[in-house]
Amino acid sequence: MSLGVKIAVAIATKIAEKDRTATSIRIFGFKGSDVTMTKGDDKSIAAKADRALDNGYTVTTGKSSYCWLDLDKKIMLKMDQNSKIQVDRTPLRKLLVSVLKGSITKTTAAELVKDGILKAEGDLEAIRKGPGIGMAIRG
Repeated sequence: MSLGVKIAVAIATKIAEKDRTATSIRIFGFKGSDVTMTKGDDKSIAAKADRALDNGYTVTTGKSSYCWLDLDKKIMLKMDQNSKIQVDRTPLRKLLVSVLKGSITKTTAAELVKDGILKAEGDLEAIRKGPGIGMAIRG
C-alpha cells in the first residue's frame, strides 16, 4: 500500500478520540453472518448483540457484514464490511476503540433505520433505557 493510500485511509477512518472512548462498549447489533469476536489470543467466536466488550477484545466484520457498537449508550459507531477493531484500556481506565483494518463511522438513529437495524428512530432510546437487551438482524 502506498503512503498516499495509507494517509487517505487514516484520514477516512479518523474519528475524534473522545468519540472512540467510553466506560462501556457493547455490540448493539450486526447485519450479515460473518461477524466474529475474540478475546486476546483465544479462538474466534460468533458475535452476539448486547455483548459487552472489554480490554483486549477484537471484532471483525467480513464481506457484506456490518456491526454497530454502542459506547456508553451515547455514541453509536458503525463498522463497515471487512473491518477489524480492537478495544484497549487507556491509562485513565477508559476503553478505546482502535481501527486495525477497514473503517468505522459515527452513526445516528436515522441511519440505523435506513440500514434496517431499527424500525423507528425512537427505538434507539427505548432499547438503551430498557433491560439491556440488544438486537441483531442477520441477513
